[in-house]
Amino acid sequence: METKSVKNILLVGLKLLLICAVVAGVVSFVYAVTESDYQKNLDTTKREAVEAIFGETGLDLYELGEDIYEVKKSGKLLGYSAKGTGIGFGGEIEMMVGYDATFSIKGISVISHSETPGIGATLLEENKTYFEAYMGQSGEDVDADAYSGATYTSKGVKAAVKEATERLIAALGK
Repeated sequence: METKSVKNILLVGLKLLLICAVVAGVVSFVYAVTESDYQKNLDTTKREAVEAIFGETGLDLYELGEDIYEVKKSGKLLGYSAKGTGIGFGGEIEMMVGYDATFSIKGISVISHSETPGIGATLLEENKTYFEAYMGQSGEDVDADAYSGATYTSKGVKAAVKEATERLIAALGK
């Protein structure tokens, strides 16, 4: 009787192993098929964010590091842009931060977030005046008040700006 029980357990285990292998294969196949489209969409989103910051299209972006760019138009240096990530109330906030040639903040554009609709999301998506507090400041010594009702989101934005600045400085070797 014990031998039959062991065989049944092994048979169930083997079936589960086979199912897991098939599922892993399907997931790997879907990832391989969609990876390039996902990367293209992400690159387009970053480019659009940089163009929104600098207020121009057709910019030349020269990669200085991962998600760190020197921004030019017709050979003229407009500034730099770097991605920063901070933690808000709902999770990560990813944004591109643009700097002019003197390393003052020129603009901020949110790439993605998972903040609470109506509170933190409103700050990131609709309240452009909040980001104006950052304009003209050095990213290292950024000082902006927290937004009432979205304190964690405000802290996440500030952390993302600082991270973007640190990454840019490291990429430029300054």
